[in-house]
Amino acid sequence: MELINNQLLWGLLALSIPLAIHFWNQKKAQPLPWAATKWLTEKTKTSAKGIKLDEILLLIIRLLIFTLICIFLASILLKSKNGVDSKIHILESNQSVLESFRFEISEALKKGEKVVLVDGTEIQNIDFEIVEKPLDIKEFQKTLNAQDKPNFEVYLNHSNILNTAPEIFIPGKSKIHLIDLQNITNTTCLKISENEYLISEKGKLKISKTPIGRIAVSNPIKTKIDKSVSDINVLKAGLGALEKTYGLRFDYATTETPDLYFSKDLKNENTILIGDFESYTNPSLAIPETLNIAENLEIYEGKLPEILGQMLFEKWGVISSSNVKTKGQVLALFKTKENTNEKRNPLLNDIIATVLLLLIGLERYLSLRNAKH
Repeated sequence: MELINNQLLWGLLALSIPLAIHFWNQKKAQPLPWAATKWLTEKTKTSAKGIKLDEILLLIIRLLIFTLICIFLASILLKSKNGVDSKIHILESNQSVLESFRFEISEALKKGEKVVLVDGTEIQNIDFEIVEKPLDIKEFQKTLNAQDKPNFEVYLNHSNILNTAPEIFIPGKSKIHLIDLQNITNTTCLKISENEYLISEKGKLKISKTPIGRIAVSNPIKTKIDKSVSDINVLKAGLGALEKTYGLRFDYATTETPDLYFSKDLKNENTILIGDFESYTNPSLAIPETLNIAENLEIYEGKLPEILGQMLFEKWGVISSSNVKTKGQVLALFKTKENTNEKRNPLLNDIIATVLLLLIGLERYLSLRNAKH
């Protein structure tokens, strides 16, 4: 059993007090001459020598009662005083989340409550500089499991939780706070030129002279299309439409590390994978259908630029992903999972309390019986 307040165990030193008194009383009595004693008969003399068994049993019971009281207080009664009921605030590494819940985080820090990012980094000051990065569910779960208090306040941008996200288990009580996507501006943009930036404001793309948040990529966008990709001209035509509409410039002749990497899926020759140089072996996006105009109705109807634009702007974080769960679906992902240590303590404490009550009853019975004699 893990004790909440170990300092109370120093109270066990007080057990030496009744022991000292008991052994002091066992000292051999010294005869004290008194004239009237000569009139007493030998028959009335009693011996006070020896140790009475019932007194020893009573002493042991009282010592056990005191011991159990100390352990019980150390493990149960002072839980709230030692911060078990205080909250842990877990914040996504997202500027929009921080701005939306700045007041709540600030108040938590003032109260001395623990505030951490989903990667486990502890926050000491509300004016810290947040480094945005995608929400990693495995990392988030690891941070939750590492906390020692069963009361959580979680702050998330639910647009970062995709439909493929697994369930998230919280070891205790929790309250999930999600930002309203319709009332925020995305905090990532594309640099079109020296003084122009492509941003998303309340779900709409626009050209701005002021950047918002992090610049995901800048013109020219270094692009590599693997030779395995068929219908390269169709793909380039789709990207060319994006250039005309949004002012993007794709550099296919680059010899540097590409920002975009198009390759053929080895498992499905009709699928084109979209990634970057660092993750091209495990790309995050894919065009699942063939680009052949004769075989794909959407390509025939000229929807390729729209498809590519949605994928790429989501990849760069300029717009919110269309493949996200609703708020209700996100909340349903969170499941309460009791901490095993917390689950064992109540049973053990119940046993201690029951034994304590039985010992108190036995002690009262023996005391009253001895008093009658």
